[in-house]
Amino acid sequence: YSILEYETKTKSTKEFKPDLGNRNVYDITFKNNDKRNSLLVVGLYINADATGSGIFFSEINKDTKKVIESSNKDFSQDIANNFLRKAEARRGEEPGNLSVDCIKFNSDGSTLIVAEQAAHTERCVTDSKTGQTTCTMTYRHKSLLVSKINALGEFDWVSVVPKMQMRVASSIFSSYDIAQINGNVCILYNENPENMNLTNPQDFKNFAIG
Repeated sequence: YSILEYETKTKSTKEFKPDLGNRNVYDITFKNNDKRNSLLVVGLYINADATGSGIFFSEINKDTKKVIESSNKDFSQDIANNFLRKAEARRGEEPGNLSVDCIKFNSDGSTLIVAEQAAHTERCVTDSKTGQTTCTMTYRHKSLLVSKINALGEFDWVSVVPKMQMRVASSIFSSYDIAQINGNVCILYNENPENMNLTNPQDFKNFAIG
């Protein structure tokens, strides 16, 4: 895998190669860390031998193009079960529609990473009499995967925030927002109150807007 950076002012390119090991990557993103003059590459993977899945990062110096730090964390069975059916998790399958969409650098040198299991699907129906086609979008925003890399370049923890949000025609009131207050990670999202007492995401009910 390679990442190409194009500098518009100088019209020059740089190629960075993250350290991914023997892993099949199904989601990858990156963010510049200006304070460290580095590129942080974060992604999700399946082990090549199908023994499970996990999250990884590689930090690359933008001048030397060398990997400064690199680490990965396999998902526990409990974490995998939040995004897959148990049989799928045991087979080491890819958690569908799970994608990293938030990287936050903290002042203490640590990094917060959030991935959300989200999918947008379109269903179209054509009237056989008029020939008119009507299409409807359905937006699903499900559980969050939250992890923290400490200042030493190690995964401190990986956790799941289970949720169920589905809306037709609009994604308003869906997804999440995040903040850190007094060292705590605070996540704001709309949820069905009944889900707070459930432990299996497969049993979750859709959130309601009242």
